[in-house]
Amino acid sequence: TDTRAPHAPVRIDRLEILSRMQPGGAAPTLLSRADLDFVLSSPAPVTADAAVRLEYDDGPEPFSEQLAAGDARLALRYARLSIVEPAGAPLELSYFVGKPEVFASGREEFTTRYRGYLYFPEGPEYDGIRAVDGTGISITTSPSLSENGDLGLFMYQDTSRGTERYATDLRFRRHRPQFSLEVFGGATYPESDYGLYRAGAMAYASTPGPGSFFAQAGFLDWDPNDELALEDMFFLFEPRLRFSRVAMIYTFFSHPARYRGEDTGTPNRMDISGRLQLEGLAGGILTTGVESTVILDPDASDKAITRTGPVVELGAGGVQWLMKLNVQAYPYEQLDGLEAVFAARTSF
Repeated sequence: TDTRAPHAPVRIDRLEILSRMQPGGAAPTLLSRADLDFVLSSPAPVTADAAVRLEYDDGPEPFSEQLAAGDARLALRYARLSIVEPAGAPLELSYFVGKPEVFASGREEFTTRYRGYLYFPEGPEYDGIRAVDGTGISITTSPSLSENGDLGLFMYQDTSRGTERYATDLRFRRHRPQFSLEVFGGATYPESDYGLYRAGAMAYASTPGPGSFFAQAGFLDWDPNDELALEDMFFLFEPRLRFSRVAMIYTFFSHPARYRGEDTGTPNRMDISGRLQLEGLAGGILTTGVESTVILDPDASDKAITRTGPVVELGAGGVQWLMKLNVQAYPYEQLDGLEAVFAARTSF
């Protein structure tokens, strides 16, 4: 998602609080996490923007060995200096450090709910297919050339692969109210004999009828010396059907072996999730339903796990509240398979 906003010198990009309650010994265990992203930016023609992230986690595995559970971490997510339309050319030239861009994540109005810490508390917290991570430059077309899309070239040190590794990525985006498309491709070098390659795409489409779909697909860190295998692929497909206030949303997600330069530990896992919900209740602010997920992993001790439970979402005052109960129906574990989730998320 493009985080630049020259018209807003200071803004909160995201504030999310999530708590998980699980049965414990003498009392239930409550684990909480909070993320805050705020962005500082200056107006054109020479723009500067930076994002700072404040995180809090009281879980058993904190962010680093230097932080105890409950300690907060403040970190710079990215800093970027840009020149907009130099000499009247419809381009934007940028110099950046950090993680300024995520490829194939989807804009907030149509991206999948099946992502991030809410659904992957034990990591990786999937969000998009590829992140630009490092120190480098980018050249992108400006809105004066096209208000509905852009083409960008990114050249940077690939921090996800370590020092002395460099990456080049090319990305194209096109956005319309009923259809959005993003495609990218790139390479990291020197790696192996011929480098490591990647490519991916994201698409969203809605029809005049009740149907729409969201999809992400790509391969990451592919070595030409090896055959392209299913475990190299990132694949998510989500068809959605809406009839008046009734919605059915299905998600099929195949986990990759590596994600953002790290092993996922679940190269053969497939998640199949379905949600049946009633929308627009209580004056349009309430959504309620049932969500069920089947996790298939031939490498795990439990080859198939089924979780189900009710979910309630309330949107009021610019805040999206969520309450969810997860019950492990198979294999059944009584109280050990029970989890309650409470979350609140907002953007300004």
